[in-house]
Amino acid sequence: CTLKCDPESPPMSTESLEKSSMQPSFQPSTKTPLVIENNGLHTIQVDPIRILDEFQAEQYEKVMENLTASFGHMLDDPYITSNCTLFQQNLGSNGTATMLLLGFSIRYESKFGRPVIHYPYLLQDYVNSNLQEMTLLMQDAFLDNAVRVYEVKIYNL
Repeated sequence: CTLKCDPESPPMSTESLEKSSMQPSFQPSTKTPLVIENNGLHTIQVDPIRILDEFQAEQYEKVMENLTASFGHMLDDPYITSNCTLFQQNLGSNGTATMLLLGFSIRYESKFGRPVIHYPYLLQDYVNSNLQEMTLLMQDAFLDNAVRVYEVKIYNL
């Protein structure tokens, strides 16, 4: 034994261990994760006219998930995870331009009690406050036919 033990001191009891002020070195998880999921509608002006292919759809989902880092805290597993799923694409017109309407769901999950109930609306606010940056981001990342990114609207399920 490399510890110095005093043979005259009594052994530590279970009771003294229970009274110990030692705190766990990790944050305990909640039994049921906190989950919030909302649907959203994103409008993007496109030219030439086309919907997203499979690769572009996956890139859109990743961009939306990664935007959470711009306003969220303690992201990534095991703390807070985000998941975006693109479930609908339609082409429309506002009278002068062709619009790509993207229906998506955004889900946030927290295993450690971090509040995520407002995260979908924080995402909406972030996108809507940075439309010019969002246009450039989407053009650079995957959507070369994006002319202008318009607002995101988040809806309750």
